[in-house]
Amino acid sequence: MDGLDIRHDSNLYLQEYISTLENLPSEIQYHWAEIQKRNEQLEELERHIHSRDNNLSKIHRQVMNSTDTKADALKNEPIIIRKIRRDYDRIQALADEKVQIAEEALKLLERHLRRLDNDLDKVQDDSRTDMGSPPSMMSTRQASPVAALKLPLADMIGEGSQRKRRRANSNVSSGRSTPAIRTRSRETTPLRGPRRQHAPPRHGNDSDSQGESDEPLYCFCQQVSYGNMVACDGENCPHEWFHYDCVGLTAPPKGAWYCEHCLAEMQDKKVKKLKRKKD
Repeated sequence: MDGLDIRHDSNLYLQEYISTLENLPSEIQYHWAEIQKRNEQLEELERHIHSRDNNLSKIHRQVMNSTDTKADALKNEPIIIRKIRRDYDRIQALADEKVQIAEEALKLLERHLRRLDNDLDKVQDDSRTDMGSPPSMMSTRQASPVAALKLPLADMIGEGSQRKRRRANSNVSSGRSTPAIRTRSRETTPLRGPRRQHAPPRHGNDSDSQGESDEPLYCFCQQVSYGNMVACDGENCPHEWFHYDCVGLTAPPKGAWYCEHCLAEMQDKKVKKLKRKKD
């Protein structure tokens, strides 16, 4: 599967990946059965130790109540103690084996998850590359089944890690769509999730794009999308997307982000609400 192009052969990749998981339940069941077998052996050894300990107690009581010499009464004590020590050594060995078997099962699961994680990273890297590609390349790649690949693969991992949940969340729906490139031959479903995580499509030539009247305009500067952009979380924001340079950002903001226009509107609403309460 090393030579398989995940982006363009996603269906084949999924089939082959699922086939590699077919034996995973039986392998995990085998490891579990081995642990259970050692648990049974441990219980048997504990019963032997308990029984021999009772025999030692019985011997000691006999010594206290017997008129025979202590040497005769205690002649079996070293043998019993030696057997108890042997049982304890065996218990320790079985406990170590259980840990080793559990670690093998964990490594087996981690190997599958690591491979899937690496493939997801590769798909996301390719997707980010596509966002910066010329419109003609983007139109071609949009027709590939990569978008259908990302969410099912992320769901297969489950909610084991924050990074995987972020991958799955990047495909959860939102109310607004990101601006579309005018040269696309067909409309596509917008990426989903917080809007600032998915900047508007970049244009191959910023200077040429800014001069064309049919391009959608964003930001306070009323220019087309280019470079890094952030989306305002205001529901009725008139501009929606803003260039980093225009709003003084150098990195994606954490949490919700609002432009100056929406912040001012929010402040006005708070002031009016306070006035109504006072009245």
